[in-house]
Amino acid sequence: MITANDEPLARLLERPPRERAEAARRLIESLDSPDSDPAAADSERVAELVRRAQELAQGHADLIDGDLARQRVLARLRTLRS
Repeated sequence: MITANDEPLARLLERPPRERAEAARRLIESLDSPDSDPAAADSERVAELVRRAQELAQGHADLIDGDLARQRVLARLRTLRS
């Protein structure tokens, strides 16, 4: 598990949002297996985004405020780390 004491992560978290987003994108891409087809992976991601957008447009998605979502995630992380 990555902790706050992980120096590379700590340095990355100090970077501007745009650089952190690029690092996150590259990390996600690194999770694809070497045998996987990048175009297929992109296609799957796009399909999932389309599916979620359709749920939203049809009123089937349960939305919550971004601040509340952040609070819930942080609370969950605190629980996992303790």
